[in-house]
Amino acid sequence: MFIALVSYWVIGLPTGCVLGFGWLGEPMGVYGFWIGLAAGVGSAALALGVRLWRLSGDVARIRALSQA
Repeated sequence: MFIALVSYWVIGLPTGCVLGFGWLGEPMGVYGFWIGLAAGVGSAALALGVRLWRLSGDVARIRALSQA
């Protein structure tokens, strides 16, 4: 849940607003918001992939988390 919160609300939404409204350059409109959404989804995928990679090496930890 924390990864999703950071990815979408801290990375994706501000990136989309900056690009869409043009706060740092020429406004891109709706394309800027889509790029921000893609940045949020991409960062979530990367962070969740790293989390899965780190979890998959420890079988005892996987079993403990599956019981929760």
